[in-house]
Amino acid sequence: MADVPKTIGGSEKTAPTSNNNQTGGDDKSKSSGRRGNRGRGGGNNTNKTAPMTVDYNNIDKAFKNDDSGELGIMYQRYFDCSHISDQVRFTDTVEKLQMYIGEKFGTLGQQIKMASTDPSKKPTVAEVMMPQKVRVDENGQTVLNKDGRPIMVDKDIKELNFVEQRKLEARIKKQIDNEDKLQDVLGRVHDFIFRRCTAILQDKIKAHKRFDAVHKKSDPFELLAMIREIMHKVESTAYLPLSIIEQQDTIFRMQQGSLSVSQYHTHFKSMMDALSSQGGDISHHAGITKMVAKEMFDAGVISTDDVTALSDSNKIMVMEAARNRYVAALFVKLADPHRFGDLLLSLKDDYTSGINKFPSTLQKAVELLQGRENNRQERWQTKQPRQRKEQAT
Repeated sequence: MADVPKTIGGSEKTAPTSNNNQTGGDDKSKSSGRRGNRGRGGGNNTNKTAPMTVDYNNIDKAFKNDDSGELGIMYQRYFDCSHISDQVRFTDTVEKLQMYIGEKFGTLGQQIKMASTDPSKKPTVAEVMMPQKVRVDENGQTVLNKDGRPIMVDKDIKELNFVEQRKLEARIKKQIDNEDKLQDVLGRVHDFIFRRCTAILQDKIKAHKRFDAVHKKSDPFELLAMIREIMHKVESTAYLPLSIIEQQDTIFRMQQGSLSVSQYHTHFKSMMDALSSQGGDISHHAGITKMVAKEMFDAGVISTDDVTALSDSNKIMVMEAARNRYVAALFVKLADPHRFGDLLLSLKDDYTSGINKFPSTLQKAVELLQGRENNRQERWQTKQPRQRKEQAT
């Protein structure tokens, strides 16, 4: 590839903090949990500044005359590392990036989209196969495999007839063209990703020990891995206990808002992953672990409800189950109260009556909310024709 893509959004600035609790790529600034100097002790906060944020206009305007075309779903989606909350942004931006690439680059884009999730599926161009012939021994006899079938081997280039040579040349030319096309698309995706990074993140990428090799190959998959590594790295200047507390606070203040269940799940999981990447965990509670141990003991799964007396494997099983219960309950608790508040009340009432319908894992919590959402949509669709009929009469 040519030179490193020019820095976009190089004009960084300190923006006022926001009290917006909903996460996502559309936020124009990330909240630090405070607004100005309000709150107790606000007068002593004069040395605190809001996290630096990117200038959206500089990033987006750079593509108006670029061959990358319209931004579409990538408008105001970018990668940043100025603040701990930007770790959550990574998942949302990658999700939109995958959709953008899949739509813009056709079949190759779909392959790159899959590979961005699973690197083992990186798109490649199949090598041209030489015409084959039946293998014979020194006596001119056909050599068979263990199944009794003839063994095929590649022909030597000198053994090809005129037609075979022309076909081989055409296939080789097509392979070279496909390789050039693939490398061109990978390079454009690589440059696009780099340009969707803020100036501070671009500087960190350039300083990364793998940058030269990744840039030389124009490998978008390795570039994403570098960005993930940088964004999920706790800066040495940050006090770890405070960083974990801030991330926990961000999780507890999260709101689903108008997000779909799937989008809410993505944001929730990315926030939990961001906390986990720092070695933090909000779900280790002795009381919940004891509750789960008693349930497993009553069900005959373990031999005692005394967690301290359990074997290492059973203790890990109980603690993991307790963690799953907590995370699932938190997911339901933070869901949009307008759509799922009645569901939470119903779960509480059932539990008070001795019927535990709370989901035991995050996946089951997602399915529970999705089922409730689908039922609501079905009722609304059934109600619409009846309302129109009543209005007509």
